[in-house]
Amino acid sequence: MGSKVMIKNILKKLIQNLSLRRIVWSMPKKHGICVTFDDGPHIDNTPRILDILKRHDCKAVFFIIGELAEKNREIVNEIVAQGHQVGNHSYSHTPVKDLTLTGYLKDIKKCNKTLNEILGTSCRYIVRPPYGYLNPFATFWLLLSGYQIMMWTHDSNDSYVHSASELLEEVNKINLSSGNILLMHDDYSHTLEALDQILISIKS
Repeated sequence: MGSKVMIKNILKKLIQNLSLRRIVWSMPKKHGICVTFDDGPHIDNTPRILDILKRHDCKAVFFIIGELAEKNREIVNEIVAQGHQVGNHSYSHTPVKDLTLTGYLKDIKKCNKTLNEILGTSCRYIVRPPYGYLNPFATFWLLLSGYQIMMWTHDSNDSYVHSASELLEEVNKINLSSGNILLMHDDYSHTLEALDQILISIKS
């Protein structure tokens, strides 16, 4: 029992040391508010979101699901062509709690490989775990393998509302400030509908 506790404590300290550099919950204030979108690319919404971002001269981070990327390669390329960043949101969007550790790691690697193939790159893309779920072992592997993890400072709650007006109300409740990371999703029509006003609110 003593050795198990010791191993657990060592693992905890290693994760803490690694996470100081590689788990991101906020950005330096000089970067302003970081807008992020999960669960794309969406064949209809994502191109329209890109148009809105362009009008507002706003750059975002899109966390891409690998199997959707394979079906919408042109959109992934367009995201990058417009100066946005893409990240790894796993291949199948299955949370770690529903997979074996080996299965979860394969899912992350497969998404990373897919993004590299589509974009002609060779790198480890920043990871946002599906639903934000992580466990110590998955976290340790991701960090040790050189992946950076980006979480979020504030959830827009677009997963829990059903209209643009409700979403605007939720975002307006948040005291957003420079360095905050805002979580949204590009597969919801109400997020698309509210985005113009959200960006106006952020700029003000």
